[in-house]
Amino acid sequence: MLLIFVFVSSGAFVSGSGQFGVSAGDWVKYRVIRRPGQGTPWIDNHDWVKIEVLTMSGTSVTIVETWIYPNGKTFNWTESADSYIQPANLTIGDEVFSETCRPHRLNSSVCISLMANRTYCEESRNACLAELSYTQPYFGDTLDAHQEYWWDKETGILLEKTYETTIERIGNDSKSTASSVITETNLWRNHTNFNFTAFLSLTILGISLAFVIGMVALKRNTLKKRLQPS
Repeated sequence: MLLIFVFVSSGAFVSGSGQFGVSAGDWVKYRVIRRPGQGTPWIDNHDWVKIEVLTMSGTSVTIVETWIYPNGKTFNWTESADSYIQPANLTIGDEVFSETCRPHRLNSSVCISLMANRTYCEESRNACLAELSYTQPYFGDTLDAHQEYWWDKETGILLEKTYETTIERIGNDSKSTASSVITETNLWRNHTNFNFTAFLSLTILGISLAFVIGMVALKRNTLKKRLQPS
C-alpha cells in the first residue's frame, strides 16, 4: 500500500547559510532498517521512504514524503519537514530543528557537533552530525533514547538518521535500533546512470587506439612507398 503525505516547513527557523541547497524536483530515497530488541516491537514497518521537494518560497519548503509498507499495513506517523532538510553550509555549533519541531519536543537546542567525510550513493560527502539523548516513560518503565542525524553540508539534505532505544529494566537485551540511509538521489552526479570515471577511461582508451592505428597505417604507407620502384 502506498501512502503520500505533504509537509510544509515554516520559515521561522534559519541556521547555517540561511539558504537551502535544494530546489523543486530534487528527490531522495532512504532505505529503512530495523533491529528490534526484547520488549520493543516496532509499530511502523515501512521499508523505504522517498522525499521530493515540491516548492521553495524563502525559507519555507514544501515536500512530499512517500512511505511504502511491505505487507500493506498503514500507520499515520508524521514528522517535521526540517528533519529532512536544513539550510546549506551548516557547521559546528549551528542549531538544527526549530523549537516546535525538535524531536519529542525537547526543551534544549540541538546543534551540529561534528563534521566528517562520509560516503553516500557512491560519493564522498562532507557531512554534519547532530545527536541528542533523552529519557521518557514507557509502560511503567523508562526508555533511554539516542538519535543521530547526518546532513549533507552542500545541500542540507538528510543523509542518514539512527534511532536507538533501551528499556532500563530489561537492559541491553532490549536495545533496538532503526536507521534510514540515503540510497538514491538526483542531487549529485555519481548516482545517476552516468559513470564519469568509466566514460573518461573509455575515452582515453579510444584515443590511444586511434593513435596506434594511425601510426601503424602511416608506417605501412611509408614502407610501401620505399618498396615501390623509382
